[in-house]
Amino acid sequence: MARQAQRINDFLIHTLGLTVTNRTWSWDAYDHDWPNDVVVMKLWSRRFFTDPDGTQRIEVWAPPPWAKPATNARRERRKNIARLQNGAPTYAVLRDGEGSENPQPYLYDADVLYKLSGVVTDAQGYEFAIVESRVPVAEFLAGRPGLEQDLAAIAERYPDNPTTRERLVQARLGQGKYRAALLALWDDACAVTGCGLAPVLVASHAKPWADSTDDERLDPHNGLPLVGTLDRLFDTGLIGFDPATGTMHVADAVDEQDQVLFGIPAPLRRKPGRKLAAYLQHHLDHVFQGEREDDEAEA
Repeated sequence: MARQAQRINDFLIHTLGLTVTNRTWSWDAYDHDWPNDVVVMKLWSRRFFTDPDGTQRIEVWAPPPWAKPATNARRERRKNIARLQNGAPTYAVLRDGEGSENPQPYLYDADVLYKLSGVVTDAQGYEFAIVESRVPVAEFLAGRPGLEQDLAAIAERYPDNPTTRERLVQARLGQGKYRAALLALWDDACAVTGCGLAPVLVASHAKPWADSTDDERLDPHNGLPLVGTLDRLFDTGLIGFDPATGTMHVADAVDEQDQVLFGIPAPLRRKPGRKLAAYLQHHLDHVFQGEREDDEAEA
């Protein structure tokens, strides 16, 4: 298996555009914009088997006893196995080795993902995902719902109204009148840090695009101008803001070391107004990842 330039988590985040809940212990990654929350599991190449009838399967779960508890990772994996069994789109990226005792973060297959379909359990309690097909990474990226689909939907809704169509396109891109009006509400600076360096400011929505009406998508109160790192944390639900006070909430998935690196928690520079507060409440209720039952991190 070839050595890659990126660590496997960076491949999941930066190449595939997925969310990793915690870099230390997460075994899986997500795209919450896909129906049913598409999952990409990190699985081991030496736990990939081909049966005599040609069926291919990959181990996704080993029964106890375990060398490491890995409580959070195992809880996450059990949820994702259940999603796979219920038909949610699930893929695997194969990394070199056969278990966490010999991880090589730069050794994995960056060219192909494995589409999974169904789970079987053997007599010893090991669970295997059935491989449905091999999917080139380029094909996976081309088929992901997202910007292209949203722009096509706008064009379909407003074929004879170029003004509205263009305003929505620009809003979806975080540009145009939407960006200008949003920045104006915050004195052309990040709503948290006060940074006024325009190239690093992102004007994204508090109530996600997919959940919003077109009027809400164009509403400059439905969003915050944030520097890139904070915007990514906000967009993935790793931080949220209290609609009454502007205090920042930080999901337990962000450990203390990362909080120090990001300089969080840090409040909004001013108390939210009534319109923004409603959008921030939606974000807390439907996007913010909240708290886990424990904060144990595992390698």
